[in-house]
Amino acid sequence: MIDETLRQVLDDEGRVTGTAPEIPDADLRALYRHMLKMRTLDQRMLSLQRQGRIGFYGLATGQEAAITGSAYPLRASDWIFPALRETGVSLWRGTTVQELVCQLIGNAGDVLIGRQMPMHFSDRKVNSVAWSSVIGTQLVHAMGAAWAAKIMKTRTSWSATSATAARRRPTSTPRSTSRP
Repeated sequence: MIDETLRQVLDDEGRVTGTAPEIPDADLRALYRHMLKMRTLDQRMLSLQRQGRIGFYGLATGQEAAITGSAYPLRASDWIFPALRETGVSLWRGTTVQELVCQLIGNAGDVLIGRQMPMHFSDRKVNSVAWSSVIGTQLVHAMGAAWAAKIMKTRTSWSATSATAARRRPTSTPRSTSRP
């Protein structure tokens, strides 16, 4: 039986509060290599974007662990509704770098055959739904898909990832309410 309870390993201050799940060494190496692949891809695609060779690219630099960590426990049958900068989830699940780059460039290898804006990637073979330019819409889409799965009584999970969570403002910096 699968334990589907929420696990909290760190509290809000970063202190250990529980036992970390056991992850095999081979998986840890694969996770680390995937994060390196994402960082390298970001560097190269940013270079292409700055050269004007691709129109748009959303960097995930600094968010690789959150993206890779959210993809690791998912089953192949699970659907994902990623946000901007979370193409690494599709890469973890089997999308190739070539397929992603072909979509960014918009050439004949584009799995979306030119029907989507650059970086608005989706891949049916890994159950990844295209994200919207409007940030946050993937949450509503995932909720609707999860509700449909519940009605249909299927055991499919729906994951709306968002490693781009808002950061807390320092309490010492007051927020201005006046307008110029």
